[in-house]
Amino acid sequence: MVWIKLTHSSSSVYLNLEQVYRYEATSSTEITFYDANSILPTSYTFATASALTAFMAKLASISKVIDIDQLATQG
Repeated sequence: MVWIKLTHSSSSVYLNLEQVYRYEATSSTEITFYDANSILPTSYTFATASALTAFMAKLASISKVIDIDQLATQG
């Protein structure tokens, strides 16, 4: 199992990344996780948009996400 501690506006939770099949920013301060073990997605709110942006960048780096737009030359 791969667990991360996610600290958001109201508390901290431990999230098993092996069960997450998708996540996305659903507002400027909110992230939503889609979990293989749950019918409904779970959302967490951050205090600021910059806090969410920083968290998303960290999550992408530990999840081995490759952002093709940053690698490709835009014409």
